[in-house]
Amino acid sequence: MYILDPECREQVGPRQWAFFITGIRRLKQCYRGLGSDLLVREGDPAAELDAIAAEYDADRLYYNRHYRPRRRDRQQQVDDTPQRRR
Repeated sequence: MYILDPECREQVGPRQWAFFITGIRRLKQCYRGLGSDLLVREGDPAAELDAIAAEYDADRLYYNRHYRPRRRDRQQQVDDTPQRRR
């Protein structure tokens, strides 16, 4: 899965955003070519992860950590959500 964070969109220019979206579309195509798919959602990462966990009845989700200071704050919001998602 890939969650597009609206906050990120506000921080980049139109060309950089287009490049980013093109990469996500290509990744989705690659997964489909392998018989799988890439779930893409847009919204608050913590809320979207909760919604996805509920939708797929997942008892655990794994996600990448961010290392840049601005992104670590967003990461903390995800980490602070209910235990059922970890």
